[in-house]
Amino acid sequence: MDSQEPGQMDGAILPRHRDDVMIIEHPFDLVIYDEQTHRVHVLNHSSKVIWECCDGTRSLEDVISALQTTFEDVAREQLVKDVHATLDKLHQENLLQK
Repeated sequence: MDSQEPGQMDGAILPRHRDDVMIIEHPFDLVIYDEQTHRVHVLNHSSKVIWECCDGTRSLEDVISALQTTFEDVAREQLVKDVHATLDKLHQENLLQK
């Protein structure tokens, strides 16, 4: 995998989220329990969509398109910012595979 930070990935394949965390799904959000750190993370609806796209096969553009489908009334510029911010946060919280 490329060593770039998630926010710098310009269309490259996205990292894959860790599979060794416990997931509790709700209709519009997602709870992640990291057994390594004993931390709980709650993702809102847009972050949940981004998390679900982090399967190691999707580009940044694919994620933005998925958000556009879900949040039709949000400007593309805002969606791009949200994707970058969420990926940066997931990376900081060590929720993405290295």
